Amino acid sequence: MRQLAKSDVGLRQLCQVVLDGRARRDPQELADGTLPQDTLIPAAEILTAGRLRELADLSEGEGITHETPEDRFAAALKDFQERLDDLLAAAQAVGHVTGEDDVALVDTLGYNNSNVRDTLVEITDLVSEWRGARRRADRMRADLDESGDAR
Repeated sequence: MRQLAKSDVGLRQLCQVVLDGRARRDPQELADGTLPQDTLIPAAEILTAGRLRELADLSEGEGITHETPEDRFAAALKDFQERLDDLLAAAQAVGHVTGEDDVALVDTLGYNNSNVRDTLVEITDLVSEWRGARRRADRMRADLDESGDAR
């Protein structure tokens, strides 16, 4: 039990065992990524002692995550912003390289890399979609009255 309690998957399985025990059902094995249910789960296998030991072994090394999806989203956005800042600094460094005549080499030699261009276009498109989604969500909220019903 201690080994199962060290992972999210193991904790969910232990919770299912408790729910099943309280309902006087045979313990059901949870499929990957599913949450415990206080009901008979269609197509669920009965959890045997051997299988429970296997799950405990699989839980070795897994950690428990306490982050909400919003926390993971905020962390991903922070990482994205940091990488964009690094990209901007790198682009500025390229722009500051000058030739013997003190003219930026990027101005005289240019730069053409289709992979970089395509990646930048893809990123720009994604950010535009994200901004559009935010605007749509804000408009939808404005269309709801305080009771939650559409006007």
